[in-house]
Amino acid sequence: MNLARSANGETFPPQFLVLCFIDTPRYIAGALPFCIDRSMERLAYRIEDSGWFVRFNSVQVLPQVADTGDDRAISVLIDMLADKDQHVRSAAVESLSEVVFKDDRSVHQTLSVCMEDPNPLLREAAAQALPQVAERGDEFVASVLFPHLEDVDARVKKAVKESLKLLGRDDLVSSLRAAGTAKKR
Repeated sequence: MNLARSANGETFPPQFLVLCFIDTPRYIAGALPFCIDRSMERLAYRIEDSGWFVRFNSVQVLPQVADTGDDRAISVLIDMLADKDQHVRSAAVESLSEVVFKDDRSVHQTLSVCMEDPNPLLREAAAQALPQVAERGDEFVASVLFPHLEDVDARVKKAVKESLKLLGRDDLVSSLRAAGTAKKR
């Protein structure tokens, strides 16, 4: 699938480009809120599409047309965490972290549930998203991540280590490493 590139290197799926093209005259006329509402409306139909790739692209585009804290977008993304496709679910986690206000406790709880999912792709996405939605040093988020330092999936372990560092909790990584060394003796 061809994706268009913006000047700063971001890629946009064709659905987004069509939405922008259709709504450009309204934007020029000064009706930006109307344009975004219409784009959100169109995305809502795409998110219910039977094709996983269409849903995946729609979920990825949603943060670009939604305001931070937009309850409609957050609700749709939380619903998409139950999608049957793992790629759609992981994209929903990533997009959710882009749409919510930092330190939204309900999202911390939602992402903590994702950390327990059997799918490593979703656990990895949640581990990467948690420090983006939490304040540095957040104890709850650190406590959610910590057990996954020993995850069976190497990508999840790596994401958790990086996330704990971003949270300023390198001490947890070091303490686990020290405990592992002590067990081997």
